[in-house]
Amino acid sequence: MDGKAHLAHRVAWYLHHGSWPDPEKVLDHSCDNKPCVNPAHLRELMNWQNLRRAVPRGDAETEKRRSRQRRADAKRRGTYQYSEGW
Repeated sequence: MDGKAHLAHRVAWYLHHGSWPDPEKVLDHSCDNKPCVNPAHLRELMNWQNLRRAVPRGDAETEKRRSRQRRADAKRRGTYQYSEGW
């Protein structure tokens, strides 16, 4: 768009609202589905609010799966440090 690459959910916001999101804020997916580009599921939040929303929200099995995925992502980025008992 305009000769630049933009994240799909930000373009969806722009097309729906006619302006880009506030640069001081982040777009939060209220549906918890990151690939979602439905503007009705997007809202502007301060980053600390978005991070606070990231607390566990699923059942035990869902949270176990998310934990495994976070560890795998950290290993792929090279930021994972194994600690006994974790």
